Amino acid sequence: MSAVHASDPALLSDLDLDVLDPGRWLTLAILVVSAFIVVLDNTVLNVAIPTILRDFDTSLLSIEWVITGYALTFASLLIIGGRLGDIYGHRRIFIAGCAFFSVGSLVAALSQGVPELILGEAVIEGIGASLMLPATIAILSSTFRGRERATAFAAWGAAAGVGSAIGPTVGGLLTTHASWRWAFGINVIVAPVGAPPEVAGVRRTNAPKTGRSTLESAWKCNRAVTWSPVANCRASSPSRPKSSIRSTMISPLPCRVPPDATGLARWPASM
Repeated sequence: MSAVHASDPALLSDLDLDVLDPGRWLTLAILVVSAFIVVLDNTVLNVAIPTILRDFDTSLLSIEWVITGYALTFASLLIIGGRLGDIYGHRRIFIAGCAFFSVGSLVAALSQGVPELILGEAVIEGIGASLMLPATIAILSSTFRGRERATAFAAWGAAAGVGSAIGPTVGGLLTTHASWRWAFGINVIVAPVGAPPEVAGVRRTNAPKTGRSTLESAWKCNRAVTWSPVANCRASSPSRPKSSIRSTMISPLPCRVPPDATGLARWPASM
């Protein structure tokens, strides 16, 4: 009987988690901090807009591209980031996301104009965030079991909620007592902590080597999610004729979602 239990893969997996993974709480701390800074960057610059306008002598429209560009890049690549983790391993994608996030924050902190700020914050940092956040969820799922998993996800959700809520407060304090550039400087210091595997303590997961079709399907779904609000915004313009609105709503979405259990096959061809 003991030999059967000793050869049971599920039992061995549980033993690995409970006995051979003493650093899982350090992993939780790093993933919680990562989720916190990713969500924090969505709102941390809102209070600093007047200061940035004065420093760069630019227009409000340009600064809006900086702030909303980060959220747009982050949201539009989120599905791709999660799928890349499924294919290449979540720890590897998490470390790559930390690297992108740090480089983007450094570029934004040292920027001398709006183009550099957009490149660092909206593009590079947004790509890093889209890689980091899905990986944190997957790593938590593979690292914790049972009641510990519920505790880990509660801590993750609390950190994300607090990051979104206190973003304007943190941005205001940094802008008033230091500089708005420190909103990015903190990321340069904090984000690289999760990059070295020795420090992160993140368990290596077995990534399924799936074909290109799954990544292509994720890309098609990503296009649908990304372009739907854009098409609706364009379609709501009163100056566009109805025929043009119809083509606008369909043309950005040429993909067909593969049939699955959700019954969403052939969408959006049925529109």
